[in-house]
Amino acid sequence: MEQLQFTDSLEDINKELQARPRRFKTYTDLAEEAEFEQKTGISSKILARVEQKEIKEFVNKALAFADSNEDMILKITKIIDMALENKTQKGLAKIKVLKAELTTQMFQMVGADTGYYKSDYAVFMTAKKDELIGSTLDQMEVQINRLKDYIKETEV
Repeated sequence: MEQLQFTDSLEDINKELQARPRRFKTYTDLAEEAEFEQKTGISSKILARVEQKEIKEFVNKALAFADSNEDMILKITKIIDMALENKTQKGLAKIKVLKAELTTQMFQMVGADTGYYKSDYAVFMTAKKDELIGSTLDQMEVQINRLKDYIKETEV
C-alpha cells in the first residue's frame, strides 16, 4: 500500500491535484460537451448545469467552435432548446441572461458595440442588409425572439 507523503513543493501539489479525477465540470468541459452534442445529436441538460455567471463564457466557447454561419445558428438553436427545457424559476433567470448575451454577441458580430445606442443600431441595421451576414443576423433575431416570447409568457 502506498503511503502519503507530505511535501512543501507547490509544483508537486499541483501535479497531485491534476492526477486526481475532477468531481465537477468546468464551463470549458461543458462547452466541449455541447460541441459533442451538436455533432452527435445526443441530448443532455448541459445548460442546466451552467451557473448564471458562466453563461457568457459558455456561449462564447460554444460559438467559438462554429465552422460557418449556418453552424453557428444551429448551435444557438440547440443552446436555446436546452435552455427552454428548464421550466424552473432559476431556469428563467438563466434564459434572461442567455438572451442578453446572445443579443450582445449579435451586435458584436457587426462591430456595433460602442455603447452609443443610436449609432450601434444604425450599424446593425446596415449590416442586416449585407448579403454575407444579413441572413445570419435575421436568424439570430428569430432565435432571440423565441427567448423573448418565452420570457413574456412565463412572467405574465
